[in-house]
Amino acid sequence: MIRDIFFNKWILGIIGLLVIVAGACVCYYYFATAPLNTEATKTLEKLSQRETSKKVDSDDEAEMVDNPQDKSLRVKQKTNSVTSDIIDATAERQKDAEEFHGKGSTSSNPLFADGVPEHLQCPKELVGFYTKEVSVENLRKIGEIANEVVERFNPNRPLPDVWPQFIEAEIYYHANADPDKKGLGVAANRFDWGVQSILDYPEIVVLLREDPIRATDMMMVEQAGWDPDWNLHELPDGRKFRADNGFYYEFIYSSGNDDKFTGTIYGLGHSGRDAERITIDLNETTDEELENLGGWNYNINPYTTGLYKLGDNKGD
Repeated sequence: MIRDIFFNKWILGIIGLLVIVAGACVCYYYFATAPLNTEATKTLEKLSQRETSKKVDSDDEAEMVDNPQDKSLRVKQKTNSVTSDIIDATAERQKDAEEFHGKGSTSSNPLFADGVPEHLQCPKELVGFYTKEVSVENLRKIGEIANEVVERFNPNRPLPDVWPQFIEAEIYYHANADPDKKGLGVAANRFDWGVQSILDYPEIVVLLREDPIRATDMMMVEQAGWDPDWNLHELPDGRKFRADNGFYYEFIYSSGNDDKFTGTIYGLGHSGRDAERITIDLNETTDEELENLGGWNYNINPYTTGLYKLGDNKGD
């Protein structure tokens, strides 16, 4: 009976049909879904690559965003460190210079090796003030300090030794003075620095009393950068002449032409027309006489070359 069932034509036909349908389904599944699987696989691969790329890009972006900030921060920190070092070094130099030039209680003057008496120091309430800000009474005080220092604490050192130190201090004072308050005088006219200059260089105090005009002009040449030939002029007859302070010169010159023109043709001076007048006839004045009537050649420093001796005005 079982044999009849397996070999019955209808049953075999049905089984064959089922086989064909199954085969068709398999073929359909393969040919219909395989491209989808491939596409899905590619999509998954792309998504995977995109995620990987995104992660890399994210990392790169972090590298580009965070690291530049870190690098900038490091550079900024390094720059700040260098700037800080420069500021610290400058502040240290400023502090050293301030201590050297404005110490008040001590001095480079060897006679103050044990310290400066308190009554010769700048009053604390006047530290940092300029002469135009203080009273006449206080200005008188600085004069009293100068008188006592010159009288009792002047080591009388040679000018060639003292002058360069004095000029170095002056350069510092004028470079560091308040531009709105300073003056052209000693220590830029700052009161406490002026007292310090008196304590350190009493020989210069004496010099400024003995030879005030030339010493002041020499200071301007070496400390303020004046042209050492500021007083040099060419006269109508071609000769050179250095005008002196305190005089106004009138030169008379005959041209030597047939008309024999003669007259006051040239006048010059650095102290105004009301200063002492000197009339010079260039036709009658020798080169030696003309030189003797003139002023100082500021290319030559009489205080460092030994041409000037304190207490001996014949030195010039």
